[in-house]
Amino acid sequence: MENKNIPNLFILGAPKSGTTALSEYLRNHPNIFFSRIKEPHYFNFDAKKGYEIDLKTYLSLFKDADPHVHKVIGEGSTAYLFSKIAVSEIIKFNSKAKFVVMLRNPVDLVYAWYSQKYYEGLETIGDFESAWRAEEERKKGKNIPRSCFDPAQLFYSEWGKLDEQIERLFSLARKENIKVIIFDDFVKDTKSVYEDVLAFLGVPSDNRQSFPVINESKKPKFVRLQPLFAYLINFMRGLRSMVGLNLGYGSGVFQNLLMANSEPTVKSKLPDDFKSELKTYYRNTIINLSKLLNRDLAYWIEKSL
Repeated sequence: MENKNIPNLFILGAPKSGTTALSEYLRNHPNIFFSRIKEPHYFNFDAKKGYEIDLKTYLSLFKDADPHVHKVIGEGSTAYLFSKIAVSEIIKFNSKAKFVVMLRNPVDLVYAWYSQKYYEGLETIGDFESAWRAEEERKKGKNIPRSCFDPAQLFYSEWGKLDEQIERLFSLARKENIKVIIFDDFVKDTKSVYEDVLAFLGVPSDNRQSFPVINESKKPKFVRLQPLFAYLINFMRGLRSMVGLNLGYGSGVFQNLLMANSEPTVKSKLPDDFKSELKTYYRNTIINLSKLLNRDLAYWIEKSL
């Protein structure tokens, strides 16, 4: 594409694996421009968003980048890794694109993803085990909350199949354009991982020393209000898209209400028998992922949550 202000960095996911923190750290680097909206979700064309954006609207997110200063222009839509077509669409858009992927124990990931959907009002079942067991029914189109425009967001087991997602990515993109980060490493030594990412992107170190915790877990104060706010947010996005207005991507009255109706929380532990069930379910995923990454992740099978 002739436009120089197009993204060449995509933080693909996985969700709840540190992508928000990394994107915020990178945003402050002098040679990196990051979309003011972290997750535009433009390229996951196979998702049901409830609204559509065109290429012009998407590119407007990067219009303030200075190609003489910003060697890296990025965004971080975590559903791209889950999407079956997003990576191939990105490569069509920019064949030189680089991809950063952050992965964590799938058992921890799916529980955190459920908690996020519950906080957002897209999930209405109040405990994860029940929501997990509702998946087959939901795949038949039943018991989908009105606030959730994309039922696939509630197919929790699928989000944890990281081996399938990574195998797809590896089959499409060149290995030298992919940086895989394990969440455990990111938590243990954030600075080293951050410096590795800068080296991968080909930008100099900015000697960053502060790495604050970002995107802490939250829960709704008044549970029944959250799905209403979520529905109104998605409805307004769809309406704005239909009449040709630029999307607010989460800004506005209803998004502020969603945030006002939230408070920090610490996730409760899962029942031991259900946790064991999840570990068994993802055992082969973890073994396959270990082979794909050439890294022993077997400790994930025993240690989670």
